[in-house]
Amino acid sequence: MHRLEDLIGPAERYKVRIRGTTDAALVAGRIRWIDVDGSNVRAGHQIELESLHLELHNLHYHPAPEESVSVGESHLVIQLTQQALNDYLRRQHPDSPPEITLSGGTVTLQGSMSLLGVPTPLVTTGRLEIVGHTRLIYRAETVELSADPIPGVGPAYVESHLNPLLNVSHLNLPLRLDEVEVRPGRLVVHGSVYLPPPGRAR
Repeated sequence: MHRLEDLIGPAERYKVRIRGTTDAALVAGRIRWIDVDGSNVRAGHQIELESLHLELHNLHYHPAPEESVSVGESHLVIQLTQQALNDYLRRQHPDSPPEITLSGGTVTLQGSMSLLGVPTPLVTTGRLEIVGHTRLIYRAETVELSADPIPGVGPAYVESHLNPLLNVSHLNLPLRLDEVEVRPGRLVVHGSVYLPPPGRAR
């Protein structure tokens, strides 16, 4: 059966609770409800999640030779701190790392971009949204340059150079993201889990 470390990544702690399931159903590979709570999860071995809560309903384990897991319904809640997101972005953009500040519903991003070959500091404010259930996208609403305004350098230009901030498919995570909530110092992401068919688990 798939292990949590293989599917999502190593964690400081995983706690798994099985509910509403008889011993006979468990032996047959059928589980009505599983709760999974993870602390300091290294998702995809690349980005640290402060916490992960996952509910799996009507899970069915298919033994060898098929060896797969199917899930009827799932609910996922992830908490990601501002520091962890910035640490990840610094590794993804080592030459010009952006610095994100999360407040109630608003995102402020400070960094620099190469404009006509010259590194130019900028500050932009905007919001976050989920696209395609896999990508965390930054939508710029204001852009301020340290230099005089440059024609063509605005929200669309900033977005094209920054996005996506995060792509769970590139991290090989079996997750579907539905919505993101910006809180002071952290993101709360809601979604579900997609368990890969045989031969696709990492």
